[in-house]
Amino acid sequence: MDNNIWQMLIALSNSATSVLVAGYLLTRTPFFLQKPLLEKTYNFKLNLSLIVFFGFFSIYGTLSGFRIDNAIANTRYIAPVVAGLIAGPVVGFGAGLIGGLHRLLDGNFASIPSAISTTVAGLAAGLYFKYKIKNRDGFAGVVEASVFALIIQLYHLGQALVFENFTSSDFARGFAIVKAVFVPMVLANSIGTGIFAYMISNLYNEKKTLDERDNFLKINTRIESELKIATDIQMSMVPTVFVTVPHKDEFKLFATMQPAKEVGGDFYDFFLVDDEKLFFVVGDVSDKGVPAALFMAVTKSFIKALGKTAHQPHQLLNLLNHYISEENKTLMFVTIFCGYLNYKTGELEYTNAGHNPPIILRADGNVEMLELPPGCVLGVSFGEECNFFSSKKIKLNPDDIIIAYTDGITEARNIQKDLFSESRLFEIIKSLKTKEPEEIVNNIENAVKNFVGTAPQADDLTVMALRYNKA
Repeated sequence: MDNNIWQMLIALSNSATSVLVAGYLLTRTPFFLQKPLLEKTYNFKLNLSLIVFFGFFSIYGTLSGFRIDNAIANTRYIAPVVAGLIAGPVVGFGAGLIGGLHRLLDGNFASIPSAISTTVAGLAAGLYFKYKIKNRDGFAGVVEASVFALIIQLYHLGQALVFENFTSSDFARGFAIVKAVFVPMVLANSIGTGIFAYMISNLYNEKKTLDERDNFLKINTRIESELKIATDIQMSMVPTVFVTVPHKDEFKLFATMQPAKEVGGDFYDFFLVDDEKLFFVVGDVSDKGVPAALFMAVTKSFIKALGKTAHQPHQLLNLLNHYISEENKTLMFVTIFCGYLNYKTGELEYTNAGHNPPIILRADGNVEMLELPPGCVLGVSFGEECNFFSSKKIKLNPDDIIIAYTDGITEARNIQKDLFSESRLFEIIKSLKTKEPEEIVNNIENAVKNFVGTAPQADDLTVMALRYNKA
């Protein structure tokens, strides 16, 4: 009989392979793909289907076995053990009962203990499944399933020897049969069960990954929707119609803002203060994204309220700095350029809080940097040196244009990491002396985009152009 061990191993490997292929196909059916097994939601129809499926392959494990001296080396135990481990005691017992009854009707050596152990195998695996569920451990792993199958085989072969000892006068013959089939059956059933457990484990992890992906996509879709709403809300906070109520012909203004993310920290605003003055502001909050957008909304709200009551721009900044510094636990800050244009006389009174100096395009084509008064950023400083702002005044002549912007313009980088720079901005503005404010803004924005090329936008971009017309 020792000469038949390799033949048995080959035969049982083929048998186990057929069972595993069928098991793999089962994992691709709606039982698994629609997730009732993986989510452990069982019903009568599902249980009955699984009992029939695994019961059939338990019979197949016997029929495809290797006959040796009136005995059968087989893989009958893989199916009921797997059935119990993935679907519980009812399915395991049912599959084992089908395989056991077939083995009993087959007769031959140890048919009774084989039938009993096949049924017990499915039931025991199902009870172990119940234990795993109770302790929230999920399905049996590869090692667990293999060890469980090994124990079942030891139980089966031991039971066969005991039964043979009490019912047969030729115990030596029975022992020789058990000895001959021991290694092939233990290996085939243990490894086969372990491989099926591996397939189930992979499928379970696949489902978990897909669920995580679906959940991520749902969250991402919701976030994108909320950010789209946030973008719409933020863009509605800055003027998009560049006429005042009542309409004034003494000036013309245009501005754009392009956040680097869905929302950003740049902002601009303008409004009439009285019958002679226009207030305008360009600001840039440190950081980008949602935090900057929230800080921007708070800052802009204060500016809207203070801009109509403060008599001078530096008074506005002093008050604004106090209000936004008071509860600024995040230590975010904002830079601002703002001013009051007397559109009757062309006098511009302005102040600055750490912002980029605007550029003046004179009516004669000359371009100059606006000289700024000293001023710290707003929001993080309480010292006396940073709590005092001053204003300056200049006279705008008819058709002079003041261009304010944020550092996202001059600090824009291309793929080679070169800066757009103030000098490049100067040269572009020089070429735009006959243009309208809207054309100037659009040309600057397009020049920056062309310069940056395929490099990602690193910062918010904001430009405002204000032309003083004749009074």
